[in-house]
Amino acid sequence: MGPAEPDPRESLEGVRHCVRTAMGQAVRVRVLPAVAVLGVSWSVVAWIGGRWWPHWGLAFAAEDAPLAWWQAALLVANATAMAALATVLGACGARRAVVLAWAGLAVGLVLAALDERFMAHEAVQDWLEFDLGVSRTLARGVILVYAVGGLVLLHTVWKHGSAALRRWAAAALLAGSGAIALDLAFDTIAMQVVEEGLEALAETLLLAGLFSELGSAASRPR
Repeated sequence: MGPAEPDPRESLEGVRHCVRTAMGQAVRVRVLPAVAVLGVSWSVVAWIGGRWWPHWGLAFAAEDAPLAWWQAALLVANATAMAALATVLGACGARRAVVLAWAGLAVGLVLAALDERFMAHEAVQDWLEFDLGVSRTLARGVILVYAVGGLVLLHTVWKHGSAALRRWAAAALLAGSGAIALDLAFDTIAMQVVEEGLEALAETLLLAGLFSELGSAASRPR
C-alpha cells in the first residue's frame, strides 16, 4: 500500500486555492455590491429630500445644494473604483493599454468631480454669454462636453468591460443624456431639480456597475 496522498489543504497551493475559493464565494454574486451602492446612494438622496422638504430648489438645484456635494462625492467614488479596477486588472496581467484606458477614465471622473464642486462649466458658460456676447442658448451648449465624455466612457466599457458593466454604463449614459437634454431645453428650477436627480442617478448606476465589476475581477484566479 503506497503512501497516503497529502491533504491538499496542507500544501501551499491548496491554501491559495482555499483562499481564492473563499474570496470567490464572498464576492462572486455581482448583485450584492450593486444593491449596496444603490441603497446607500438613494438613502442619502431621500434623506436630503426629506430634510429640505418642501424647499427642494435649495436642496437639489442651488449652487451649494446638498445634492451637489453628494454628486461630487459619487464622482470621486467612481474615480476611485475606476482606479482600483485598473490596479486589479494590471495585477492580473491585463495589457498596458487596457490599464491605461481605465486609469484615463478615473482621471476624467476626478475632473468631473472638480467641475461639480467648483462649477467650472457654469463659469465658462457665463464667460461666453456675458463677456463674449454669445447667446445664452449657445453658451449653455458647454454642457455637451459631458455628452462627449459619456461616449468615451461607453466606448471604453464596451471595449474592455464585461457584459454586466456594459449594461450598467448604458443605463447611466441614458440617465445622463436625459439630464443634458433637460439642461438644454429648460431653464426653470423645477426642471433643474429633475436634471440634478437624473445626474445623481447616472453617477449611482455607474458606481454600482463598477463595484459589481470589481467584485468579479477580485474573484478571478490569477
